[in-house]
Amino acid sequence: MKEQPNQEIQNLVAFARLYGHIKYFHPSDEASAIDWNKFAIHGVKEVKGAANRDELKEALNSLFLPIAPTVRIRQKELADSPFISSYLNQLDYDTTKLQPVAWQHLGVSLQSPGIVYNSIRVNRLLEDMFGLRHNVDPQQVAGKKLRLRAALKTTFKSEDSEVQVSIEVEQGQGHDWSQSISSTVENASTPGYSPDKWRIIEVESNVKKRLEEAAIEISLYGPGTLWIDDVTLSAQMADGNWEPVSLPNAGFEEQYLHSNDQKLFTDPLAGWMIVNARKWSRMKGVHNSSPTHTWLASGNNYGAVTDEASFSGKQSYRIELPTRLFDKHPEVGKTAKREIAPGLYSEVPLALYRDDEHTLPPGNTERFEQLNSHLNAVNTDSATADDVNVRLADVIIAWNVFQHFYPYFDVVHTDWEQQLIRTLQGALTDKTEEDFYLTLSKMLVSLQDGHIWLTHPSQDKPAALPFIVDWIDDKGVVTHSQHTSIKPGDIILTLDKVPAGDIVQSQMELISGSSQHSRYRSLRLFGTGKPDTKAKVEVKQGNGISIYSVLRIDRESADEMEWSHLPVIDKI
Repeated sequence: MKEQPNQEIQNLVAFARLYGHIKYFHPSDEASAIDWNKFAIHGVKEVKGAANRDELKEALNSLFLPIAPTVRIRQKELADSPFISSYLNQLDYDTTKLQPVAWQHLGVSLQSPGIVYNSIRVNRLLEDMFGLRHNVDPQQVAGKKLRLRAALKTTFKSEDSEVQVSIEVEQGQGHDWSQSISSTVENASTPGYSPDKWRIIEVESNVKKRLEEAAIEISLYGPGTLWIDDVTLSAQMADGNWEPVSLPNAGFEEQYLHSNDQKLFTDPLAGWMIVNARKWSRMKGVHNSSPTHTWLASGNNYGAVTDEASFSGKQSYRIELPTRLFDKHPEVGKTAKREIAPGLYSEVPLALYRDDEHTLPPGNTERFEQLNSHLNAVNTDSATADDVNVRLADVIIAWNVFQHFYPYFDVVHTDWEQQLIRTLQGALTDKTEEDFYLTLSKMLVSLQDGHIWLTHPSQDKPAALPFIVDWIDDKGVVTHSQHTSIKPGDIILTLDKVPAGDIVQSQMELISGSSQHSRYRSLRLFGTGKPDTKAKVEVKQGNGISIYSVLRIDRESADEMEWSHLPVIDKI
């Protein structure tokens, strides 16, 4: 029988287990609206000092009920009494007229550009607006009449869905600042609209001479699919003629030359910015924009360049705001139950009803605002792992990603629950960011997956020794070298008086993956360090031993040694 961890660790483990279930599977609007990174930091501060099970239950309820008002935390195992009966008693609604809301996950969505994984709430989109924005040189358009045209093809999945094509200008500064938006809206009731048919949409705007910024924007609001192609912007000259305004990559056909390997990759979003907004933000006139990344043309979960349809050329940009990822989803009444701490049990609803405004029942507004005020006081921009609460929060955030989405636990037989306990214990006693890097690395190493990389500025070592070492017959043998005295076949005995084998082994203990993978990566890190630094290298050469003070070189130059001797078969 395993020894129970102390109360502090039990508190943190309970919070971690409930944190993951509610973050990823409880579909309330409140849970979808908070900053979960800040919540993790705030939460560990609130729970870790609980002296017993009663205080832990109180702390967890205080944290989670404002965002998950239907969650149940009890000090006895939850019987099979159906959640649905108590839930329906809270609702003063005809449920036949309500829609169910539940999470669907295609992998885990981490809001990273280019990642194909996605997560949505069925019947409750996280973002109900998505589009593209292109900034325009104000000097080209100031004081002129503008005309924006775009080829669009749409399929709407809701009677409320629409496409908006806009010219936006900002004039003046300070108190004199003003914004003007000229737009054309198309929806299913627009005269002449036909689904899956290309149409030319046009909008015109007169722009004042005193101009600070100008942009065009094409966005989809609500469920549906929008294809965009052949965007053109023109300005009317004094003689009445229309002249084109520079609008790079208007047809999403551009390519770029990759600097590392000199290969051409499509960069169809060069010049464009992604705009997206949640419904509540849209109502306030707030949206976010971010530059797209070159080689990551999909750039998000809702938009991508495609060659499946185009008005001209080979490509267009497709935006799709779905209502669901799969046909099936948890039904209202389905819950997740588990023991989160010794003698403490939770039940988390996996589906809720919603009306036109909110998931049901709506939470306590005052308690939710109080929670948000606490979260607003957490500054994640300045947070570092020197803070024990940040370290604990990081463990809980990372552990839950793998707990709920890692697909290989049936192959990699690691005790992931025990890893949570060990890593939390380590995070509590770590003193620095560097200490915590080692602690978190060891948790990830237990997954034995070479796709997992952990980075930290302390591990940024852009310089390497001017030779490459491989592990042969249990020795570090030089295979390639640019050093004048150290040659291929020489054996590295020590580096700064540390045995080569100890250096390789200590690196392998921090690298996730197979033994072959971790050894390969550890050997490529062998002797790396800061630029313009030296290492004392003890080398066995023939029957003798020599010691050299070796200056580190640029790491890219060192890496090229491994491949530079290979013949070029052909050039493309």
